[in-house]
Amino acid sequence: METSYSRLDPGPIRATLLGTGTALVIHIANTSAPRVRVLRPDEDGLAPVRTDETPEIVVLEVSGNLHYAAVAPFEEEVERLMPASARAIIIDLSHAHEIRFAALRALERLCDEAAHDGAVLWLAGVDVDTARLLERSRSKLSWVPEDVVPGLSVERCIEKLGSAATPGGSAGRSRISRRGRRRSG
Repeated sequence: METSYSRLDPGPIRATLLGTGTALVIHIANTSAPRVRVLRPDEDGLAPVRTDETPEIVVLEVSGNLHYAAVAPFEEEVERLMPASARAIIIDLSHAHEIRFAALRALERLCDEAAHDGAVLWLAGVDVDTARLLERSRSKLSWVPEDVVPGLSVERCIEKLGSAATPGGSAGRSRISRRGRRRSG
């Protein structure tokens, strides 16, 4: 017995399924990447870093999910945006969600690379679940818990850093690279 489906040419059906699948993968990839803004402390709080600036204290404000699929885009974005002049890096997780073990390992890699470059890295805005993850994994990352007052955990990090940012320019300093290589700033 012949059905209406058996008479259909499988080529267009496969092409439709392949196109739909590809669109879905592209959509997931685009929406899984967290947004990262590079800020610096100023007299009024935090301000975006301009391309002509060489701040030594940098705040990376992360918004979005940091689950497994988001880790690679997150690391690439940090690598792309990080000023070579940064000596103190604060990653503000106040607006980040779904922080998983893969994200924790990425943050530890960024911390190791920063230390290799003579910089320090702190986490700000750490929620209760992320704090438990940090403690259970015995992570060596320095962090400040979230606060109900917006921006207060970042201010506390800056206070704790004190004089951690060394004076001087960025000449000859290297940039954080996700693949463990150092690039001149």
